[in-house]
Amino acid sequence: VGVDASSIDRTLALATAHADVVYRFEHGPQLSPARLLPLKYATGDWILSIDDDESIEPAFDALIPELLQDGRPTHYWFPRKWIASLDPCEYVHAAPWFPDWQLRLFRNDRSLVWKPNRPHTGYQVLGPGYFESRAAILHFEPVICDEATRRNKVERYRRAGGLESGQGV
Repeated sequence: VGVDASSIDRTLALATAHADVVYRFEHGPQLSPARLLPLKYATGDWILSIDDDESIEPAFDALIPELLQDGRPTHYWFPRKWIASLDPCEYVHAAPWFPDWQLRLFRNDRSLVWKPNRPHTGYQVLGPGYFESRAAILHFEPVICDEATRRNKVERYRRAGGLESGQGV
């Protein structure tokens, strides 16, 4: 588990208590170096990349052994659900917010994986990628960020070159 060095909450303590490997990283103006650190620290054959404002549906637990045993793919894409309400749990079920395919599970092989040095871009992986719809990533940002926080975040991405004018996230 990678923990932002500027984190001031209990993230480091929680990660240390529950993960086999925990490392801290500096969250500089470009996230690419931090996003590639799992390839340095991970010891398994696969890497699952989930952001701090995300989780994955419970169906993933039963699905993961099947995915990891398939020798064909080098990576998997999952639909991401933008959570709009917690009680009851509801998500935005319309384009472009759903299915919002995200590459999040990939082989731990640095020769196959890279991250463009531009904010708000995903991993790039060589080889066959599969789209897996039986489990989704749950994106909680819409319910944990107020409007001002969200606007500031989008503006940070825009200034850093991660978004085109008029493009949202």
